[in-house]
Amino acid sequence: MLFLLLGVTISVLGVSGASASFFIQNKTVKTLLLIASLIVSFVGLLCLLPFIVAILNLPSIILPIGMVILSICAGISAIAGIKLSAPVQNKIGRIILQVIFYILLISAIILVIFTLLASCILLSAA
Repeated sequence: MLFLLLGVTISVLGVSGASASFFIQNKTVKTLLLIASLIVSFVGLLCLLPFIVAILNLPSIILPIGMVILSICAGISAIAGIKLSAPVQNKIGRIILQVIFYILLISAIILVIFTLLASCILLSAA
């Protein structure tokens, strides 16, 4: 139940971050905030995916496939954030942005690896 509440909260935060970005005038900052809120929304969907699969009574193979797809989308978004943070004028701000997006990219890669390993273990046990 707590995981469901966490997923809903994270998804709402992602949507609110995207809506807040429309009030920003700077195009680079707006794009980076949209990418960050997109990644937060992907994380919220990752938390909600087991409940969606269970409620809709979908086959269990959908869960690892959906988790890998969402993680890859978050990784691609993190790569876009790294590329788009290059023209930031402030050196310290640019480094902080790139470190944040690199951490998100590494997290997405680790999540894909662990999801694939877990699904292989579960499929071999069945």
